[in-house]
Amino acid sequence: MKKMLMIVMIYGAFILMPPFSLAMESNIKTYPVQGIFVSKQNENKKIVIDKKDEETAFEINFMSDEFKDIIKEKQKSFFIPEFIKQYKDSFDNIAPELTDKNKYTTLVSYISIPRASKYIVKKPAGDEIYLPLTTSINFVNILTGETIYSTSHTIYNKLYENNYNKISDKYIEAYIDSVSNVINKSKKNFHPFEIPVK
Repeated sequence: MKKMLMIVMIYGAFILMPPFSLAMESNIKTYPVQGIFVSKQNENKKIVIDKKDEETAFEINFMSDEFKDIIKEKQKSFFIPEFIKQYKDSFDNIAPELTDKNKYTTLVSYISIPRASKYIVKKPAGDEIYLPLTTSINFVNILTGETIYSTSHTIYNKLYENNYNKISDKYIEAYIDSVSNVINKSKKNFHPFEIPVK
């Protein structure tokens, strides 16, 4: 008799049964992808608002040059290892690899960065630099391509100096903190389990 695996997402406690967790009762494993997915939709989009009759001007970079540089230079040396380290520190039941044998009971997880923007507010007293960075974690059923669970977190940093190195450092800090946030939320809220269907 064949069994069909159904992945179910639950939040909090069930009325008729306790929630299963990845670490304890569930046979479902997860496999964290060794890659960071960065949105290219607005990669080169830039808006400048400079009203001649006002003292304040705005410059919006939807994907900042500083972030594009550091994700290119440090994806393998920092961004991926940081995600994998935090993930392994938080989750049990991690598949060491994805195979034909375990793909029926394994969810793929990955980090995406849809936004790493840079907003410059130009004022007579000095510029204000806002650096929102959004990180998302996603769990996918690779057999169907369906995203089973996703959560995101945005961190807003602010500087008063348009300094390349300082801006890059702020993105690094924001990435570490936002990855921690989405992993902790996933561990708390996402409890997949399998239902055998006869």
